[in-house]
Amino acid sequence: MNPSGQDDSDWRKRSMFANRDAWRFAGAGLELGGSALVFAGIGYAIDRRMGNTTMVATAIGAVLGFAAGMYRFIRMAMEANRSHRDE
Repeated sequence: MNPSGQDDSDWRKRSMFANRDAWRFAGAGLELGGSALVFAGIGYAIDRRMGNTTMVATAIGAVLGFAAGMYRFIRMAMEANRSHRDE
């Protein structure tokens, strides 16, 4: 028995799944930030190549990267929610 009065094997199993989900979402957070940086970098390269001083392509790239990362993050969260409901 654990401190909350539940069977240890059940508690450990739930804890193991919680840790797996935590690492999955941590990776998704890094992916979100990484996609924004990559797209902003592409936008920056476009701005430099075209001689833009306003950095419009950089801003657009950062927004598109953030949107793409957020889309992926939300899909992953919905999938995790569905799998936990089915258990």
